[in-house]
Formats: sequence, structure tokens, C-alpha cells
Amino acid sequence: MTALRKTKTLSLRMTAEDMNLIARAAKAANKSVSAFVSEVSRLRAQDTLLDQRFFTLDEQDFSWLKGQLGNPPGPAREVLNRFKNVKQKWAKQDGA
Repeated sequence: MTALRKTKTLSLRMTAEDMNLIARAAKAANKSVSAFVSEVSRLRAQDTLLDQRFFTLDEQDFSWLKGQLGNPPGPAREVLNRFKNVKQKWAKQDGA
């Protein structure tokens, strides 16, 4: 497996405090500042874009989706039954 050739550069201006913080974090991650900033920036960019995704629905599907969001399913019956059979520690015990 060959590494991708990095041909683009990014110049940043920042405060000395920010630079020191990033350098400390890079050192803690055992990475160069360049590798650390590149990785963290890429991950944050991906998260930002994923948060902005949208999809389109026709009118029928959108009506169905609104109905589903307005009426979420209740807890599963077996989960409720488990909790009904659990004796609470604070409940009075028979004969106490």
C-alpha cells in the first residue's frame, strides 16, 4: 500500500496559546503538528458535512415520515415486564 502524495499546503495564523495547545496535543498523540492538524481537520470536516446532509422525499413519503416522527414506538413489552418484576431496594420488604 502506497501513501497518497500530499501536494497541497495550508497556512494558518493563530495565537501563540493556540499553537502551544495544538503542539501539546500533537505530542500527546505522538504525531507531528502537521499530521495532527491534518487529521483533526479532516475528521471535523467530515462531521460537519455529514451533519449537513439532506434527502428529498415525495409528498407521500414525507407524510409517512412526519407520522412516524410524531408517534414514536413505546418501550418493548419484554423490557417493561422485566422492570415490573424487579423489586426496588427502597420498597418495604414483607415483615419489615
